[in-house]
Amino acid sequence: MHANNIVHRDLKPKNILFVNPNEDDLYIKIVDFGLSCLFDPSKGITDAVGTSQYKAPEIWNEDYDRNYNEKVDTWALGVIAFKLLVGSYPFTGKTRD
Repeated sequence: MHANNIVHRDLKPKNILFVNPNEDDLYIKIVDFGLSCLFDPSKGITDAVGTSQYKAPEIWNEDYDRNYNEKVDTWALGVIAFKLLVGSYPFTGKTRD
């Protein structure tokens, strides 16, 4: 995905499927590309989209021009891994601040 300049921007457990076509194979499929986009690595992305609990800090940034890249998907995978291992989100609160 990233090698083809596509960023998902909404990775979360609900958008990751395990497919088991037979006893010997298990595949992981990423679904729901509704918020995904093509990106130019030299320009970055400025839209603030995604599911709050999985958004990278650079997506939240409003203090100056928001500018992020495909690495926000890696952040989301880290949050997913944390939630699977610990059973809660790494950051909680009533507001985003």
